[in-house]
Amino acid sequence: MKFKEKIINIDFYDFDDSLIKIVEQYYNIGEFIAVQPIILDGEYASLLEVRSETSKKMIFTTTFGKYFLKQIPWYCDSDDDLQFSINNQLNLYNKNIPMAKIIQNNEGNYYINVNNKKFVVFEYINGRRFTGKIEEIKSAALSLAKINSELPIGNDRTDYFKIIEDQIEIIDFGEYSDFKTYLLKFINNINNNFSINGFYNLEPITLHGDFNKWNLVFDPSNSEVLGVLDFDNIDCGPRIRDLSEAILSFGVICYKKDSTNFTEKVYSKENFVYAKEFYKAYNFHADLSDLERFLLPDLIKVVFLELVTLGLIRKDFSLNQLLINNIKLFIQDEINVLVKELYN
Repeated sequence: MKFKEKIINIDFYDFDDSLIKIVEQYYNIGEFIAVQPIILDGEYASLLEVRSETSKKMIFTTTFGKYFLKQIPWYCDSDDDLQFSINNQLNLYNKNIPMAKIIQNNEGNYYINVNNKKFVVFEYINGRRFTGKIEEIKSAALSLAKINSELPIGNDRTDYFKIIEDQIEIIDFGEYSDFKTYLLKFINNINNNFSINGFYNLEPITLHGDFNKWNLVFDPSNSEVLGVLDFDNIDCGPRIRDLSEAILSFGVICYKKDSTNFTEKVYSKENFVYAKEFYKAYNFHADLSDLERFLLPDLIKVVFLELVTLGLIRKDFSLNQLLINNIKLFIQDEINVLVKELYN
């Protein structure tokens, strides 16, 4: 899928009665009893619009059960992207990957189109959020390894480097235009090396595309993953791309509390030990090849830059010399510390 800037409308988070009636009409899931704009998790109550800002979402209860209604985000709502996503989600669900079941509507489809906006309904998974336990990290790694063991249905492979270049192009670098040149050159060099070193010859498998600790639901009674959520970025490609983002999410990136947005600090070396735990557990189940292990460090750099540029677009942090220095420090030096932690 192509990178597309977010379009903000005044009603971005609003659901009206007409949409609820349409959902009742198209889905055989009973009558609406209650609508819930928040996620309840123990002592936490999170507004859905705070946890995620990519599309409208709502939890609702009917006479048949509890469900999750979600608008397909603007960046992946083309018919082709949506069909690829649905086909592969159904395949993963049928292979017993822990994830939410997509509900089929009365017309036999898995989404509805309302005023050119597409919506899907899932069964709601009642669990808890990630709390930082090592056993949760190991369970998350197992879930990703299972996803990455499946071959994709269809070939909707994204030009990942093009996505990052597109993100860089829409950032206003202002007085730091030299940094833009630096990033584009850095990305291009790695891409050229990948072409030479066999990256594009790695088997394309099913990728989650956004595997992070916020997209997991755990069993309240233990550390097992009950469900992997949010397959909006589902893709196909080398599995080490998913692994790179997971390593960064669980053991490098610093998040603002209760959101997927990043802090000004961006990353912390103190988290590297958790990255190691994820990598060890994933590799135990996936058994990476020597080539994958060779390519992984450079891919972590690339995914790190994709996440940082996304953070700049979302205005998670402002562009300044300190941020630039920290970014360069990670991709030039600290990455070596991380890789030593992973492989030793």
